[in-house]
Amino acid sequence: MFEFPESGGWLTDARLITPRGVREGAVRVVRGRIAAVAQRAPRGAAVQRLRGAWLAPGLIDLHVWGPPEAVSRDAVRQGTTSFLTTLGPAARTALARRIRMRTVAGPLAGAQCLGVHLEGPFVNRRRSGALPARWMRAATI
Repeated sequence: MFEFPESGGWLTDARLITPRGVREGAVRVVRGRIAAVAQRAPRGAAVQRLRGAWLAPGLIDLHVWGPPEAVSRDAVRQGTTSFLTTLGPAARTALARRIRMRTVAGPLAGAQCLGVHLEGPFVNRRRSGALPARWMRAATI
């Protein structure tokens, strides 16, 4: 993470990966978040030159197995800034306990856990793959 004043700073001289393709430009960062994208930083602004490095917004992983603390440390090294931790099907009480354990931990050191992705229990038993079929339930209104 780059150290900028409270008002933010600019990452410059980078190849930006944008929804419209790759382009040269500058990104204003305020408190760790993208605040603006421009062709160049304003004169006199706090600047960190990236010298042709590739720059992209953080990735969000919607399906990650593993304890959030471990995922947080490992995922951030690959550009993932947030994720959903995945839980497999289980008995209702056990699943409720696991959800509470995974969602009350608070802020993590790296990538942040946004919530829980449930892998089941509403999966067709014949298509459940490695998931334990005994915990599958039919969906109801």
